Amino acid sequence: MQQKKILCAASWVLTALCMALIFFFSHQTSDDSAEISMGFYSKILEWLGQIVEKIGHDGIRTLAHFAEYTGLGFLMSTSLMFTFSRRRPWLTLIFCAAYAVTDEIHQIFVPGRAFQVTDILVDSAGALLGIGVFCLLTLIVVKLRKTKAD
Repeated sequence: MQQKKILCAASWVLTALCMALIFFFSHQTSDDSAEISMGFYSKILEWLGQIVEKIGHDGIRTLAHFAEYTGLGFLMSTSLMFTFSRRRPWLTLIFCAAYAVTDEIHQIFVPGRAFQVTDILVDSAGALLGIGVFCLLTLIVVKLRKTKAD
């Protein structure tokens, strides 16, 4: 029981850190955000060359949104499972989508940033992938435990 409490607390800490990272990136002015993403884009361009050129800077920014929320969807799934002792993918998706909306509202107040519905959709899709990966992994673990018990 103590181990479950520790895992629950740790999962919520990781979820909060992921949310704080998303908030940090959203709080960057448009110039700072562009500078960060261009630096990231340049490094990826060095590594992957033509593939990244075809995706472009805007595509990399979209993938970054998607990846952030994939992580959040996975971590939030873990936190809610430890809290409620069962998977709740629909609740996780609602929380992640709500956070995406608040993130976009927050950007209204950041110089050079704006509320974008497309970002909410990309973020929610990323969260859905993270939730799906979590559900798949938990099914595999359950199946392995069942096989091991038999």
